[in-house]
Amino acid sequence: MKFLEQLNRLLTSKKWSITLFALLCIILIPRALLPEKNSYVNTLATIILVLIAISLFLCTLHKYRSLKKSTLIIHIGSLVTLAGSFLSLLGFVATQNLHEGSSTETAYRWDVEKDSPLGFTLELTTIHREFFPVEIRIGVLKDSVKHGLFQTRTGKKFATDDIFVLPEQIDFDTKNLELRVFDKEGNELGNFSTATGLNTLPKNFPYSFKLVSYKDPTLKRIWVDLKIHRDGKRITQGASEVNHPFKWNDLNFYLTKVDLDQYGYPYAGLQIVKDPSVPVVFTGFGIICLGLACCLFSKHMKKNG
Repeated sequence: MKFLEQLNRLLTSKKWSITLFALLCIILIPRALLPEKNSYVNTLATIILVLIAISLFLCTLHKYRSLKKSTLIIHIGSLVTLAGSFLSLLGFVATQNLHEGSSTETAYRWDVEKDSPLGFTLELTTIHREFFPVEIRIGVLKDSVKHGLFQTRTGKKFATDDIFVLPEQIDFDTKNLELRVFDKEGNELGNFSTATGLNTLPKNFPYSFKLVSYKDPTLKRIWVDLKIHRDGKRITQGASEVNHPFKWNDLNFYLTKVDLDQYGYPYAGLQIVKDPSVPVVFTGFGIICLGLACCLFSKHMKKNG
C-alpha cells in the first residue's frame, strides 16, 4: 500500500508532469530530423504520451473538486485530445500508383512496410487536366485555299467573313484543337477537329481549319475520377484532386501527383489515409478553447468586479 501511495504521489506531482513534457520535447526534436518511419523514436514518444495521459487522468480524478471549473475543462479537453492521438494508432497511410483505366486491390502500407489488401477494388478511370487559356494561331482554308491566319486563345471567338469560330480545348498529346463554328446570328453550325478533320458542319461547308502553333500551356487544375468496387459491384465513385480528397467511409483518397511512365503513359499517385482520431482531436481542442475562454472571462470579471 505504501508503494502504491508513493507511486500515486509521483504520478500526480508537478515535477513528474514537467519531466514528461521535457522528455517528450527532447524526443520530438530528433523525430523531426530522423527519417519519417523510425520505430524506436515513435515507440518512445508513444510511451511518454501514455504516461502523460495517466498522470493527467489521475491528477484530474484526485483534484477535480478543488480545481477551478476552467482548469477542469482544460484537463478534460487535454484528455480527449490525448485519447484522439492514441486512436490514430488504429489508422494507416497507404500509397499506390495507378495508370489511367487500371485498378488495384492492394496498396503499400507504410506502418507495416508492405503491400496489403484494401478490402475492395480501387479503379482510376480518368485523369483530367484543365489549363489556363492558351495562346494559339489557327490557319483557315476556304475551298482548300489559304484564307487567313488568326491569333487568338482558347475560349475566345474570332470572326472570318460571315462565321465565328470558338477554339475550345487542345489535346496536347494528339495536338488536336476542338472548334465550334457559328453563323453571324450566333446559331451553332457544328464542330471541327483540327487533327483529324472530322466535323459535324453542313455538307459542302467551304471552310476548314488547322492548328498552326500554340504557346506552352500552364496547368490550372488536375484531378482524377475514382471508382470503388467490391465483388464486381460498384459501391461508389468520386473525384480527387490536390487538397480536395475523395472521401468514402473513414478513408480519404488524396491525389499526390500525375506523371508519365517511361513509356509515356500517364499515371497518378494516390495516398489512402485512414485516421479515426481527427474528430476526437478537434473535439478535444474545442473543449480546451472553451476552458481557456472561461478562464479569461473569470479573470476579466474579477478585474472589473
